[in-house]
Amino acid sequence: MTALVHKYRIYILAGVLVALWAIGFVNLMLRPRVDIGEGRYRVEIAATPEARAQGLSGRLRLAPNQGMIFHFPDDGKQCMWMKDMHFPLDIIWLNSVNWVVHIEENVTPETYPKQFCAPEANAHYVLELPAGQVAAKDIRVGKPAQLCNVTFRSCYYY
Repeated sequence: MTALVHKYRIYILAGVLVALWAIGFVNLMLRPRVDIGEGRYRVEIAATPEARAQGLSGRLRLAPNQGMIFHFPDDGKQCMWMKDMHFPLDIIWLNSVNWVVHIEENVTPETYPKQFCAPEANAHYVLELPAGQVAAKDIRVGKPAQLCNVTFRSCYYY
């Protein structure tokens, strides 16, 4: 009888470990990210007017593999600023099918109140990354990006 109880305890422990692994795996897979150029970035999503106005303002730093993606309800001339920023950014504009349409590199906090806009193309998303990522990860105008869990779809390509 004791051997049978011990066997069931092992099965229960194994089941709990598998469940915990599955929860962690699902959480990792559902985390928003952007794959662009040679880089993969965990991103926060700014999809409301308030979140887009706040953006990364007030933060002291951003890890090299992190960023923020601004999701706008409609395509348009999306303009960005560096209000209350403490570090420079690379800013990347994406159209509604996730192609890079404009890039501003190494935009410094001192540029505020200047606004940066994609001059010749409408954008549906704007991606902010730590300065230097565009050059380091070969991100260029005309290249596609993969958005994972940024909208209601998981990962998709165009």
